[in-house]
Amino acid sequence: MAMINKLLTVPAPPLSKHPSHNSNKVQTQDFTFTNLPDVTIYTKSNKCTLK
Repeated sequence: MAMINKLLTVPAPPLSKHPSHNSNKVQTQDFTFTNLPDVTIYTKSNKCTLK
């Protein structure tokens, strides 16, 4: 499991534009949970742009 976590930690930083979120992701170890809010923010931004 440790190896998988390490692998996920590598692609996570580049995906996240916020360094603060990155730190939280690694500390929380909840990539899925942390990713969910990130996606929601992106969707909200998209909606605003569409509007």
